Amino acid sequence: VDSSDSLFVPYFKVHYHLSEIYNELNFDIKSKEMIKKCISRVQKYKFPKKNRSYIYLIPSHMHLAKLYLKDKNYSLALDTYNKTLKMCDLFDDVIYKQQILIEMSEIQIELSDFKKAKRALQKAEKMHQKIGSDSRLIDIKSNLSKIFINLNQYEDAKQVLEDAKEVAEKNKQELKLITIYENLSKVYECLNIPDKSFFYNKKHAKLISDYYINKNNVLIDENRKVIKDLSSAIKEKHEIEITKDLELNKKYKIRNQTTKTLYRIRENNILESLRDDIYKIKENISNKEQKYLNKMLNKISSHLQDESSWKDFETMFMQIHDDFVINLKNKCKTLSQKQIRFCMFIKMGMDKYDICSLLNVTNRAIEQQRYRIRKKLNYKGNLDEFIQEL
Repeated sequence: VDSSDSLFVPYFKVHYHLSEIYNELNFDIKSKEMIKKCISRVQKYKFPKKNRSYIYLIPSHMHLAKLYLKDKNYSLALDTYNKTLKMCDLFDDVIYKQQILIEMSEIQIELSDFKKAKRALQKAEKMHQKIGSDSRLIDIKSNLSKIFINLNQYEDAKQVLEDAKEVAEKNKQELKLITIYENLSKVYECLNIPDKSFFYNKKHAKLISDYYINKNNVLIDENRKVIKDLSSAIKEKHEIEITKDLELNKKYKIRNQTTKTLYRIRENNILESLRDDIYKIKENISNKEQKYLNKMLNKISSHLQDESSWKDFETMFMQIHDDFVINLKNKCKTLSQKQIRFCMFIKMGMDKYDICSLLNVTNRAIEQQRYRIRKKLNYKGNLDEFIQEL
């Protein structure tokens, strides 16, 4: 998309969303480059009304501030947020302004500047009447409680946390309740009220357990749905050809089974990642709380497949591409089993995004594997074309 005036909006949106994607991939330099292009383009564009530019400038600067925060550059992040607050005043905006004040308070709490953090949150809370966002109100009160806890003002912390809890329970904001219950448990412990502390500690552990169990079940259901939809699509696409050719019918069934096997492997990788996360959580909680996580780990273990899924995949792959592995090993005898599997994925026509999803790894890991395989093969050309020709 070029930078002509007629394409201003698509130019802005493309670069803004690219910045978001690069941020998710942790390519921070590229993310900053894209968002700065957005800001530069807005500043050059001639709006009919000058304040219209703030519709684009405010979210862009907020995104840039978050990138500075990610780099632990608190000073630049605060400067950018302050600059954005002035834009909000010129644009007569309160929605963005409240969000900025909350995010600034989090930085100030991190820097132990509790007075400034408290002032920012009080300003944000006054805007609640105009905006009416209960989710933001919970964030404000949660941040206020952090200030009171740091200042050992436990009665004040208890009051704002109880208020936040009431709003969160009313709106069924379970993710926010996890933090609220945890902090309430700490506050009541500091106030020497053990029964209340234990009560909220128990509720906190139960919410964490429920959250991961639900997340695990959703992942399993999604994978099963994907396999079912994919199988139906392949069947519909090849139905006519399959009826004409028995050999093709045989290969179709093998491909179908191969696809299902690959999704079992993908489900395994996701479940193993979840299991590792849960083990990390277990290290930081009491023995009483661990029983909820143990139930979850048992459920995950019951769904995990053993190494046979890989063997099934390799067996079915060889039925379609019987000479591929032999030809590949003739080219290079030092390829590892994982690298041979990687080449099998390419032979099946899978791109890097498919392989990332299957193995539950980053794009960077895929590129590194490609580089190692090319190096072992002593081949500098297009790896995909080379493998397809084997």
